Amino acid sequence: DPAAEPLYLASCEWDSCQILLDDTSPAGLMRHLRDWHLGGDQKPFNKTRRGYCQWAGGCGKEMAYASFGKHVSYVHLRHGIRCPHCNRDIGRAGLLPLHLERYCRRAPKQDQTV
Repeated sequence: DPAAEPLYLASCEWDSCQILLDDTSPAGLMRHLRDWHLGGDQKPFNKTRRGYCQWAGGCGKEMAYASFGKHVSYVHLRHGIRCPHCNRDIGRAGLLPLHLERYCRRAPKQDQTV
């Protein structure tokens, strides 16, 4: 049954992995990275350990292991959002209110009269 087969959205580009990924959400990517790349018998996964991104030959960004899923999803796979007013790439949806309040010159401003 073709409908029962997983839909692969991307292949892993961490080092030379190339495993087909069916969940490219930050959590899905984190599961894959944790299970295949960031842990092992010698060094169990530790979310506070820091390392360098190895996606697509390595962008070289340093961060805590816990951040790699979000980083790969939003930076490398471009699963972010765009501002509806200026079309700027915002990244995560949670950053849109800050962008609208402080940075977007095209966003309608709230009425300050009370």
